[in-house]
Amino acid sequence: MKRLALAILLGFSLATPAVAAPTADLHDVKWFVHVDMIDAGMGMDLAFYEAIIDQGLVDARLALEGYQGPADAVCCNQIQKEEHSPGVTLTTFGSPGDGLDIQDAGDLAIYRTLGGSGTRAFLIDSINDCGGSAAIGCADLPVCGGPPDDDPDLVMVLTMDAQDQRVLGLVIAHERGHNACLVHVNNDPCELMRATVGGSCVSVSECDSMTDARQGTGGSCACHADAPANTADDDGDACTDGAISGICSGGLCGTTTTSAGTQLLAAGGPGLNTGEVTDDPLLISGASGGWTDNGGFGASIRGLAHDADSDTHYAVQDVVGDDVVAELDPDTGTLNNAQTVTGEADLIALTFDPGPTTATGDDRLLALSSSGGFENLVQIDPATGNATLVGGLSIGVSTGFQGMAYDDVNDKLYVAGFGASTLYEVDETTCDGTPPITSFCGVTAVPATASVFRMDPALAFSRDSEEIYMVGHQINSQFFYERFDASTYARRTTIGPDHYTVAGLAPVIVPVPEPTLGLMLPSGIALLGGLARRRRRA
Repeated sequence: MKRLALAILLGFSLATPAVAAPTADLHDVKWFVHVDMIDAGMGMDLAFYEAIIDQGLVDARLALEGYQGPADAVCCNQIQKEEHSPGVTLTTFGSPGDGLDIQDAGDLAIYRTLGGSGTRAFLIDSINDCGGSAAIGCADLPVCGGPPDDDPDLVMVLTMDAQDQRVLGLVIAHERGHNACLVHVNNDPCELMRATVGGSCVSVSECDSMTDARQGTGGSCACHADAPANTADDDGDACTDGAISGICSGGLCGTTTTSAGTQLLAAGGPGLNTGEVTDDPLLISGASGGWTDNGGFGASIRGLAHDADSDTHYAVQDVVGDDVVAELDPDTGTLNNAQTVTGEADLIALTFDPGPTTATGDDRLLALSSSGGFENLVQIDPATGNATLVGGLSIGVSTGFQGMAYDDVNDKLYVAGFGASTLYEVDETTCDGTPPITSFCGVTAVPATASVFRMDPALAFSRDSEEIYMVGHQINSQFFYERFDASTYARRTTIGPDHYTVAGLAPVIVPVPEPTLGLMLPSGIALLGGLARRRRRA
């Protein structure tokens, strides 16, 4: 197989040793949660909130340190928890019933008197008034200009509203930006400092301001280049970050069995999150969501799929009349062995089910075919273009489903659309493939992903990381890249990359790091191990 050959070939290459990674600028923050939010009987104890804050800090580091696309500069700044006392990194504040779990006019001045000195972060329920309006975060904006941390006694307030919207980490980074003298900007929709929080991109000057607000230095940003500054090392480069010895992905260091070991190919149109022609192949870093434009397809693509067993990519070309399915060369954008799919004029998503064996006889190329607001699930023979109806899908909303992914580790088919949940699982055993359609396939919302809507989403699954990837946007035009654990549906990250219109999403082979002199790299073994992790159905 192509993947095996690539891993072996690169495993015996030699590369020039990498230069030392830049030292990280550290922001020490003392964390508090309001006493009225503690309800141990409901599982909402300090450990519950500390886990929320820890995940938020992971996302905040990702937003600052990671690469999120052409408008972004990587920023070697890390926000961390300062101990209140040895081993204690979170404590309560306030008194029962004092109302400080909801910020109203004048409350920010009260928070400034609490918690002692240094930068303090208060996690509360919601904010009714921050400078005259409701918000999901609020912070001091000092006048800066002196040496680093010249105004250390600052406050930022974060809300569970931000957590409910899956953007707490972005709000943490945004509010710390205010502490670092950054004001709201509106030059690019992916900017971290937009008044409408959701972006993750920072400029070089904004990163400089963050650096000036640090309290110390330590560790490193393993996948950041020393020169030129504010740029990331290439995806697939070897890296070492603490106990991790792995590969770079979007300016971050991780192992091949995590999101760092996954790259995605998107059929995209850079510029806006909707409305652009999706004729550009965008190569996306699995860990950070950052992307680069890899050339041009020469055609408008509506869906992408990847057969990991043979390393074959498939694409749907949007043409006048019946659409075309073809094999895709992800390096050149060339479409090969194109076949017209007779009777299917609006195919909008693709995914690949490799079947229970490595033989090709049980493989399936699945597509969503638009049908007046609802979608039909069809199986396509890529050799002939023949389409066979599997069943109809319906959730009762006008936009229907737009994204689809097959999880061949857990043998589940997922779709996504602008409904009451982010992800839906399709029960194919209930599908009626005999036209005309009189009943729909069973479609069940995944509860763990509920309450946050994504419009025009695209989905992909990677067997190497065992994660589900999604790109989509909200009504307010904020654009998000998200990762979910395919077994537990736990959200691994939500990040706001530079915008693009997306049509298809599929994994591609990850560059295997070339070993440097004196550096042992087990990543080739990890990649080969990834091929064997797939579970086989009985």
